Amino acid sequence: MSHSYYSALSRINPREEYLSLLAIDGPSAGEKILYRLENDGPVPVAEAMPDHPEHYSIRNVDPSALPPLKPSDPTFPTPDGTVYAERFGGKTEIVLCGAGHVALAVIRMAKLLSMHVTVIDDRSEFTEKAEAAGADLTICDSFEHALEGIPGNANTAFIVMTRAHIYDKVCLRKILEKPRLYLGMMGSHGRAALIREEFLASGYEKKTMDTIHMPIGLEIHSETPEEIAVSILAELISIANSSAKGFGYSSEMLSALRTVAKNPLAMAVIVRKEGEAPRNPGAKLFVRPDGTLIGTIGGGFAEAMIRKAGLVLLNDGDGAGELDRELALHGGRILSRDRSRMLMDLSIHSAANDEAGMFCGGQILVYAERIVAASGPQ
Repeated sequence: MSHSYYSALSRINPREEYLSLLAIDGPSAGEKILYRLENDGPVPVAEAMPDHPEHYSIRNVDPSALPPLKPSDPTFPTPDGTVYAERFGGKTEIVLCGAGHVALAVIRMAKLLSMHVTVIDDRSEFTEKAEAAGADLTICDSFEHALEGIPGNANTAFIVMTRAHIYDKVCLRKILEKPRLYLGMMGSHGRAALIREEFLASGYEKKTMDTIHMPIGLEIHSETPEEIAVSILAELISIANSSAKGFGYSSEMLSALRTVAKNPLAMAVIVRKEGEAPRNPGAKLFVRPDGTLIGTIGGGFAEAMIRKAGLVLLNDGDGAGELDRELALHGGRILSRDRSRMLMDLSIHSAANDEAGMFCGGQILVYAERIVAASGPQ
């Protein structure tokens, strides 16, 4: 590869989707490959094979044929250790059909969630209001024609809330032809039932109609546009987070990676979760040499221990004994460690942990490593 792993990672396009394979234990621990997921299949972007080229390499893993992965445990065994798989990027992109009062509330809240929002309406005064509310792209055109130019993908959420029944049906017919993450239509139960019956009668299959969330949103007895927007985005978030997909890297993390040669970092990521730990696999943080953090894995004792682990890695093992003693006191342990990486088991169900602020119960497996500058071995 022409670029180091972290150097390439720092330049990813957040709107594209990626797959990272990371060996977390065994002789291949620390090996990494980054793929960009395209329609024709995974494309390798960068890799890091730091220590033992004679051992089994994650180069031998076919990224197109990974075993089924659970959101709570996106790891799988190989002949020479365990590999953690993380899909990330490809942020949720909302396509709003209609730009009424509820749509404007959806736009404002979606932008707080860093979602890309496209709004379609055939009335210029409405698309102007959508743009003022923060929409990334507004299209003033007929719904049918505008939707022809939107291909859709596995991260696209289509939200239909036009001003009339006839336009809803036009939008649904176009959208049902497209790949998508989510499709919801605003309207009463009666209106939804009528559309369902009409589409079934015209030849659409029941399983296709069952993919449409109508009436849209979670049932929270919402009344105001803002409350309806909350119910819609909560339903969308629930669906988007139901897959074995990680959190990726924030813009602050990517910026920090671009200066890692001058400002060293340690990275820690949750790779497995059991019970009711606060964060899922993919949650990660960076530790700076001064102990400050970028990101979070949920706070409390676990985050404090991960911070200490990061400092141990950044200081060539200094403080490892203290870390071991404190972990043992609260039910955690180091499963493997060398100068540049470690694997930690942080159990959160011991009664002693109540005093440490770990009330939720559960267990997380955390991989941490020192990030080496682009000019050094990766």
